[in-house]
Amino acid sequence: MQTEPSTSNEPQRSEQRELQGARKYRNALADALALLATLPSPDETGERAKALCHLGDIYSELGDYPEALNYYLQSLGEYEESGNYSSSGVALHSIGIVYGRIGDYETALEYLSRSRLLFRETGNSLMEVNTIRNIGALHLERGDLDKAVEHELRTLTIYDMIGDKVNAAAALITLGDIHEKKKEPELALSFYVRASETLQETEEQKLFTDALLRVGRVYRETGNAEGARFALEQGMVMVRDIADRQLEYQFHLELSLTFEELGEFRESLYHARRYAVIREEFVNEERNRAVAELQMRFDLERTLKEEELRRQHDVTRAVLETQEGERRRIAGDLHDGVGQTLAATRLNLLRIRDELREEESQAWERSLQLLEKASGDVRTISHTLGSSTLRELGLEAALREMISDMSGANSLVITLQTEILGKDIPEFISLGLFRVAQELISNIVRHAEASEGTLQLMRRENKLILMAEDNGVGFDTNAKRDGMGTRNIETRVKAMRGTVQFDSHPGYGTTITVEVDVKELEEES
Repeated sequence: MQTEPSTSNEPQRSEQRELQGARKYRNALADALALLATLPSPDETGERAKALCHLGDIYSELGDYPEALNYYLQSLGEYEESGNYSSSGVALHSIGIVYGRIGDYETALEYLSRSRLLFRETGNSLMEVNTIRNIGALHLERGDLDKAVEHELRTLTIYDMIGDKVNAAAALITLGDIHEKKKEPELALSFYVRASETLQETEEQKLFTDALLRVGRVYRETGNAEGARFALEQGMVMVRDIADRQLEYQFHLELSLTFEELGEFRESLYHARRYAVIREEFVNEERNRAVAELQMRFDLERTLKEEELRRQHDVTRAVLETQEGERRRIAGDLHDGVGQTLAATRLNLLRIRDELREEESQAWERSLQLLEKASGDVRTISHTLGSSTLRELGLEAALREMISDMSGANSLVITLQTEILGKDIPEFISLGLFRVAQELISNIVRHAEASEGTLQLMRRENKLILMAEDNGVGFDTNAKRDGMGTRNIETRVKAMRGTVQFDSHPGYGTTITVEVDVKELEEES
């Protein structure tokens, strides 16, 4: 009677492997995407095409076949454009494999056939025979057993010729499987026995035990219980060494059935119990693995979305910073160029005042008024564009100055309410909120038809809140409102990773609230 083996820690080790695998794929994906972002398109070195193909491999391993196809097809296009036929064959082969996995056998055969021709033309015999095997596997999946046998025999011949015993044995096992499907157990057994004899001369234990399992099963099914026992006990010795739980419980099942045939019921019961225990452990491991894989895919998708949002945020922020630099440049040009020219023109006008005839004085006064208005407009525009008060005195002072300039238009009274904002606000946030406030107040002046408006700036823990209210005509928040500056507001708020909420109804005024998490932005910076 065999002794019970000690309790296995394999489930814990399996879970650890899954976590390590998740990190491995996440890191590999991040590295591959980062590399791709640095490579130019087109890329004469071929590195970009390799990176695309590598991304296809990662997504294929993850089971995300649409993304895998996306990257494989991109890599194929670049390989073909550069005339790299050998690598084109690899990309075609990978595409064919993915189509086979999703059950589109016709398309899979098309791509695999194209890849096989390229491998033959480029002299890549190993990839050619690998492709022939995969074509045979597709025929097997489709149920065309005769074509599957034809392709597998072709690969067996090639592997025998080049002395590749492991792959030759794998082909023999596949041929045995096909003949089992064809209800030809004697032929199947002959291929399994040849495979096991071939693998005895190699160090490939897993495939060897796999072949012995098949030999034992067919011996049992054809009435040779002693032959089955010999093969199965030989394989059972090795299966524990390779730590394959599925193979282990399959061996226990076959041994249980074999000992039952031999009338050795105690041994049969022992193996039946071991089969039940190990199979349950395996099923639990597979369930945990599936859960871990789903979690890994979820984490990857979330990471990719976060990276894409971060990239969009960085692009938006860079655009806004460029725009702000251009605003300051224009403000400087207006102040130093146009402003100085207008000032010089005013001095010249003042010099000729005493030389004018009485009838010319009225026109002179009108010209001076227009000139002073133009100078004032230039100063206002320069000041608004340059936001010098914001840089020198801070956000609150800049908001007060802006409201002072805008209040009074159309009999509008605008009030600013602020709280003590605490520590200094980062420049990017101050500038962003200031530009948003400009848009909000401008909307009240131009569109609201209001008599009163309020701008509030407050801090709640890590959040800055900017709120604009008016008692104007309001608007339908569901209607398109591109002409009201809301796109600029939303773009700036998005760049600060904030939120904006519009609360308005026709005839009931408007409240617009912007929230920005200062701590989150500081940590990102």
